[in-house]
Amino acid sequence: MATITQEQFSQQLAYFVELTKSTESPWTLQTRRDVLYGMRKEMKMILDNGLSDASSIDMADGDEHNNGDGFGIDEEEEGVQHDANRHSLSLPCSLRMIQFEYNILYSESYSVPVLYFQAINADGKQISLEDVWKLIPNVYHQHESIDFQNETSEERFARLSSMISQNEHPIVGTPFYWIHPCQTSLMMEKVSPLMEKNDDGPFDDPSIRSNYLITWLSTIGPVVGIRLNLIRR
Repeated sequence: MATITQEQFSQQLAYFVELTKSTESPWTLQTRRDVLYGMRKEMKMILDNGLSDASSIDMADGDEHNNGDGFGIDEEEEGVQHDANRHSLSLPCSLRMIQFEYNILYSESYSVPVLYFQAINADGKQISLEDVWKLIPNVYHQHESIDFQNETSEERFARLSSMISQNEHPIVGTPFYWIHPCQTSLMMEKVSPLMEKNDDGPFDDPSIRSNYLITWLSTIGPVVGIRLNLIRR
């Protein structure tokens, strides 16, 4: 199984955060209760119905671009006014502002990184788990062994909750959504060798391609709207 130690996690997280400092999507290192973790906050405009096959809308020119997921335009936390009500006055009624917070922690139980996140509405409340599931891009729903048309609501709940559910954040102690780490080591066992050999992939630096944490985040991050971009601005 492909796992990492806590020391490796801390080193790779610090390396990753340093890489992102000069990009358009910077992360920060946080320490709380002597626990080191990575954090990123950003505002996103998402479709009000949360459909994962909907188009995002470029507010700059009004053109629509079908990107295959329910996440719309990202706005850097530093560059936006955090008054979602103010934004909503000029947005189409089908869009709403959501504040996302992503945390990367280490799971001692599974010896792998784990992603926790919040998605906060303008009223200060988390969006529902059902809305989170609707935001998952279509590609992550596609599986030849699943009969989606005849899937019961109970089967759908079991399938989606095995991927993303709500859990108490181990550091702050409040409810966060998280991507279950139980299959991470198996996934990384398959993905890591491919990433390291892929000279034509998104990362041309071998030290980046061999970084377990970066490979992990670039694989599971898109499920919840993280678009990993290590191109320096």
